[in-house]
Amino acid sequence: MHELERDKYTHEQVMPEITWIYDGINDSIYVDESETEAFVIDTGMRDENLTNYIREHITKKPLTLVVTHGHLDHSMKVSEFDCFYMSKKDDHLVPTEAHADFNKRIDINGSDVITIPGLDLVVVDSAGHTPGSVSFVDRKHRAVFHGDAFSSGANVWMQLPGCSDLSAYRKTILEAAAKMRDLGVDESWTFLGGHYEQKFGFPDPRYQPNEPGLLLMEQMAELCQKLIDGEIQGELVPEMVRFGDTVYSARYEKAWMLYTLKQVK
Repeated sequence: MHELERDKYTHEQVMPEITWIYDGINDSIYVDESETEAFVIDTGMRDENLTNYIREHITKKPLTLVVTHGHLDHSMKVSEFDCFYMSKKDDHLVPTEAHADFNKRIDINGSDVITIPGLDLVVVDSAGHTPGSVSFVDRKHRAVFHGDAFSSGANVWMQLPGCSDLSAYRKTILEAAAKMRDLGVDESWTFLGGHYEQKFGFPDPRYQPNEPGLLLMEQMAELCQKLIDGEIQGELVPEMVRFGDTVYSARYEKAWMLYTLKQVK
């Protein structure tokens, strides 16, 4: 991976038929192609036109947008597409600046399959970071697109309003990992998260890259349990106060999470 460009779209092919787009801010977008059409996974939040960039630099094939969750850095450009697939549980998180037409939002739930000619994505419930977070499993390319659900190589933000408590999150993680294994996912598959930069590290030395995958998901579930049982005590992160809640940071093996004390149950 070359040094990331700032303040503009850049892209590179990360797998055959899968292109990663970096929005120059800190957000990842993916174009996942079949022979005749393509999925776009998430949108970033750059002001420039995303679909024009894709058509100029990556593919002129018809585009179908799927969204891992409703936060602005994943949904800001939904209005550029004829429709978009996203859990309706996250409608309230899509910012007004996105000018989303929710009549064009197609609701998705765990185990749904979204299909274009020659390619399908299986939806896996990944709630926790948001109520409607999902992952998309691409069996053809042996890839999982998971947004911010289980880490993009650094920490998972569970301290935001609307994040679940740790018991519910642990349950979702274990069920998601089991579902993925049922679909044939193993540690040889490629996991592609919402902030791909994290996979290669930030200048901030606290961000040590971890490889997202099933093992990391299972370690995240174990971290939840150890926090609930009091076996691990998090460290205060004073600069990460959000909406009046005190934020803590905790790690177990490669798993790393930000959370608030009210979620430890």
